[in-house]
Amino acid sequence: MSGMALRIKWVPAKGQVAHATVVAGLAFDKRATQRNAVKRRLREILRPLLEALRAPYDLMIFVNKSAATRSFSELRHELIALLKKGGLL
Repeated sequence: MSGMALRIKWVPAKGQVAHATVVAGLAFDKRATQRNAVKRRLREILRPLLEALRAPYDLMIFVNKSAATRSFSELRHELIALLKKGGLL
């Protein structure tokens, strides 16, 4: 599933707990501080959402370049929309 700033992939979790990882590679930004900042924001957005998933899934969230200019609330709305579109929420 792809949005303007994020892309997600998922598989059913093997255990009873959902896991998530955020991938912001060098294509996003060459500076580690910028990559880490967007990953921290997305991890904070994901924390309450993992408990709300219909079933435990293992998620991978890939970050596009346009995520750098998005606010916390814009990233949150896009991630929630993608999870709903995929039937995970």
